[in-house]
Amino acid sequence: MVQFYFAAVVSSQQLPAQKQHPRFGVCRKKLAITEDHLEIRSLDHSALLVRNVEKSRYFYGQVLGMEEVPRPASFQFPGAWFRKGRAEIHLIGEDEAGRAAEMRPDNYRPAELATGHGPHIAFEVADLESAQEHLRRHQVEIVGGPRPRGDGPIQLYVLDPDSYLVELFVR
Repeated sequence: MVQFYFAAVVSSQQLPAQKQHPRFGVCRKKLAITEDHLEIRSLDHSALLVRNVEKSRYFYGQVLGMEEVPRPASFQFPGAWFRKGRAEIHLIGEDEAGRAAEMRPDNYRPAELATGHGPHIAFEVADLESAQEHLRRHQVEIVGGPRPRGDGPIQLYVLDPDSYLVELFVR
């Protein structure tokens, strides 16, 4: 195991030279890196900046069927957290009107939507046909698919209320 220092940039006078990263400077937090890579155990959550927490709450809670879970009471900004199995989505309400639109891609071309060629999140579902019917009942447009994904699963794409691209797939 290789020891590596990573995080906040501080003065080069504070730590010995061998603990400086060429791009990030001197760091305070020690991370274990094995075989020249960081050992990531799992993806804990994805956080999305949203314009309207209530619209997004409906989409992730009612349309996708995720369970809303408590978030820390100390948070001083609007938001909501959702979980399904080990997947978590943290919705962060914008503090400044229009900021969510500035920070996310919403200029997808039709071909990019159809193939998921862009930043997106993906959820495995039990039955894609049932998922399609469910989406139609909730008036959620399918913007891509269903189509085979290159590694075998069948996938489709929808946009959430803030135009984040969401993939649903079945193995």
